[in-house]
Amino acid sequence: MHAPDKFPLNHNILIQISSMGMDIVQLMKAAGISPTVLSDSRPTLPTAHYFAFWQAVAQQSGDPLLGLKIDGGDNQAGCDPATIVMMHSCHFLAALERLARYKKMVCPQRICIDRRAEETAVSSQWPFSEQPEPDIISDMFFRSIQHTLVLSLNPTPAPLRIELTRNRIPPGYQAYFGCPIITQAERNAIVYANRTLELPLNNHNAELLHLFQPLLAQNSGAPYPQSLQQQVQQEIARLLNGNKPTLEQIAARLFITPRTLQRRLKAENLSFGRLLEATRAQTAEQLLQRQDMGIGEIAFYLGYQETHSFSRAFHQWHGISPLQWRKQHGLA
Repeated sequence: MHAPDKFPLNHNILIQISSMGMDIVQLMKAAGISPTVLSDSRPTLPTAHYFAFWQAVAQQSGDPLLGLKIDGGDNQAGCDPATIVMMHSCHFLAALERLARYKKMVCPQRICIDRRAEETAVSSQWPFSEQPEPDIISDMFFRSIQHTLVLSLNPTPAPLRIELTRNRIPPGYQAYFGCPIITQAERNAIVYANRTLELPLNNHNAELLHLFQPLLAQNSGAPYPQSLQQQVQQEIARLLNGNKPTLEQIAARLFITPRTLQRRLKAENLSFGRLLEATRAQTAEQLLQRQDMGIGEIAFYLGYQETHSFSRAFHQWHGISPLQWRKQHGLA
């Protein structure tokens, strides 16, 4: 059974593209897609539009190696459940099998793991398209697979080869993967020696896998923020890391202008300041439950300049100090 023809747009990747100087709204228009999709709490595109969007990104960028530079969420901070279970699998084959299961559940991309006597090829199939994926999508896919090894094994084994349907590759492509590149092939595939698939990964963590496996299984049906208030608070929480997020920053992450965000908040009888304080209050309670964090560290994380400013705000929220809150909850 295939997942619906809905491909989630990774929010962090959209932010990366925007930070490269590309306008997401204009990219959508160039691809023939209504930018209103960006107002959805979890924007998705059918396969045809997904392909068109990435073709527009590649064309506007002009960088033939862009697909090898985009971080698809596989850095150690802020990983999604699929990336975490890949990185912490017992060996490389298990990581690939988990990726295949994840993709099958959440998007119309099928990961094919073709095992032969001495080697295994990994490729994609697209049930809702008769057209091959754009080059940039193949590049991002192969980069994400190889980067799992980069993060997990030192020295990192290279693929046996990469097979590409395109006619040629740009300078630097072969050097990135460190293996032969076959062009004008019948498929797009990254091929590994079977002994590579059997290598134990250094980051294997059975306890962490046990924790995240349910998240992976539930990802396709997980609740996502629907209201404007939830979307804004989610973005504020993402930026709370020693910073005090601004309305301008949140608007940029929602791909709307600050004036539009302000107008939409006002229409719902909301204010950015109140949402910021509410998010800080919720986050403060979560962090206070961590006994490895001191009050000063929490104040810093929430973007306060001084500890007493945080303590005063917390007292306004709860009527007691952060230390008293910890004592009441048996945490001090």
